[in-house]
Amino acid sequence: MASACEFEGQVAPTAMMSASVVPVIDISAFLDADAVVASTGGGGGGALPEAALEVARLWRQAFATQGFAQVIGHGVPDAAIEETYAVARRFFLLPAVEKQQSDLGLGYGANGYTKQGMEQVSATGSMPDGSGMMGVDRARPPDRVESFVVKGRSPQAMPAGVGGFRDAVLRYYDEMGRLLRSILRLTACSLDLPLDFFEQNHFSKDADGRLRCSEQCALRLAFYPRLFEGEEPLQGQLRYGEHTDYTGFTLLWQDHKAHGAPT
Repeated sequence: MASACEFEGQVAPTAMMSASVVPVIDISAFLDADAVVASTGGGGGGALPEAALEVARLWRQAFATQGFAQVIGHGVPDAAIEETYAVARRFFLLPAVEKQQSDLGLGYGANGYTKQGMEQVSATGSMPDGSGMMGVDRARPPDRVESFVVKGRSPQAMPAGVGGFRDAVLRYYDEMGRLLRSILRLTACSLDLPLDFFEQNHFSKDADGRLRCSEQCALRLAFYPRLFEGEEPLQGQLRYGEHTDYTGFTLLWQDHKAHGAPT
């Protein structure tokens, strides 16, 4: 199938990115154009307009230079972000015994709650010579973080004591799934590939015919509790250690509206 993204990969000189600056990329022009393509069922046919191709050029340059970018113009509604933040905060401030009711006992990375001291992500960090991962023996002490993970739309771990938690979190999960699909399509475009080249490995249709992110797509709500006197960290311990992510893109929420709306 022909690509909708046939362009010269180089970014115009005025838009070249410095290796020392985190690029801020407004992806709205690509989202608007891709929505038209997606609505026709097109995986890659039909050329995108120049404004969308420019986003792909910038995306390509960012990930060839730094490997990450600050994304704005993503289309996730402010309300979805703010409601999820609010219910997540209410959950993490619950007494430990109540939060433990959402621990399904499936281990780190599965659906539900994981208490502080269970994660040790620096074990996935790379060895200095790149020969492999650090491993538990070389890792920092367990991270000072607790988390709640949502994979799929299964409600079994949702806390009963936080009103609106399930609806807010699943709405945000769906919004982030939509954004992930768009970013996978943008990435394919930036590489002159058919737009659906990556998404077919991450998305499938549910029983109602709606495109859903697969079970490997996870929404992770993280909470870094305040440290009180007598709770000083161990030597080398961090809130969340250096690590390697895998399976695709990590979309990290940071300062809301720091670069205007929506960011």
